[in-house]
Amino acid sequence: MKDYYLPQLIIIFLFSLSSCKQAVETNVPRYYELVKDAEMQIVDEKYKDAVNLYQEAFRLIEKPFGKDVFNAALASQYAGLIESRNQFLQVIINNSENAEKTKSVFVSSYLDEKEWNSLIDQKVIDYDPVKRAEFEGIFIKDQLHRPHYDEFDSIIEVNERSNLQQIIGYSKTYGFPSQVKLGYPADLVSQGHHIVLLHVARRRAEDKSVMNLKNMMRSAVEAGRLDPEAALTYLYYQKDMSDSAYFLPLSQYWVYTHDSLPDNLKTKIMRDPGSPEELEAHNAFREKWYATNLTARKEKLLFLKNTKLPFIFSSINHNMNTIDFSGLIKEEELLEKYASITRGMEPIYSNNSMEMTIKKR
Repeated sequence: MKDYYLPQLIIIFLFSLSSCKQAVETNVPRYYELVKDAEMQIVDEKYKDAVNLYQEAFRLIEKPFGKDVFNAALASQYAGLIESRNQFLQVIINNSENAEKTKSVFVSSYLDEKEWNSLIDQKVIDYDPVKRAEFEGIFIKDQLHRPHYDEFDSIIEVNERSNLQQIIGYSKTYGFPSQVKLGYPADLVSQGHHIVLLHVARRRAEDKSVMNLKNMMRSAVEAGRLDPEAALTYLYYQKDMSDSAYFLPLSQYWVYTHDSLPDNLKTKIMRDPGSPEELEAHNAFREKWYATNLTARKEKLLFLKNTKLPFIFSSINHNMNTIDFSGLIKEEELLEKYASITRGMEPIYSNNSMEMTIKKR
């Protein structure tokens, strides 16, 4: 058993914070490009090629994002690279307080409980538990009065400012709080304190005296500490005219649901098509932030919907909006209202879409 895990422990050591700093020179922009390329290899079902790209990318960043390590593990599974799969799973376990999401995908489907437990037994904590708890506390503080927003808005705003100052203060000393010190969040995508960025951004949309998050987020993205897609989401909610190329409606996907809608409409994904000039400007903005272009994003969305595979593409996660107007619109007005809401939009996916050919795994 010890001999079997020796190669894994070597790789895990290379992923650790200290060894990454000593062993490689970081190249974060190249990391983002390789990850985008790896995701497109997944879409093309070239899983071994995707794994190779992930391995190259992970050598270029202080610590890879959890969702990328997860995708590398899943691609390894489909490529039949079991040792690589276990190496990537070990990285997730080492950086997670709660790896239940990963366990729910892999255990039973791809490995048994005994195999999973053997990885758990090898766990070496690769994050700062104290700092992790501190930033989980920020999330709790942010949510404290949210259920009664109208009554406690002033208190909520004070908490937002306090939480933001805590993030800024930490950033000045340690760099933007991220997977580097905090490890991986339960969903492998969004750290708990990201909710503060979202709420501050929304408040700035209404009050431009509220801090502009753009420079802080840009620095975090360039340091490999904030996923570009997350940063663009918060920029979208700020609604600053200087970023008008980005916050056009075409940046978002929309699903409109109602209890009485036909199933094919409940799952229909819509998007504002935008003019050729708007699309070009939007893609140029996304490229500047190392994010996926709209064409590739659509391909990833269709791949996920048609294969039902649990890969995590943050370009989808951060831009998918579901609006349930059950109880808000009367059934007799439903189809007319739905047609009005979606007028001018283009369908990206519905249950009637042609299914992709999925290779037997």
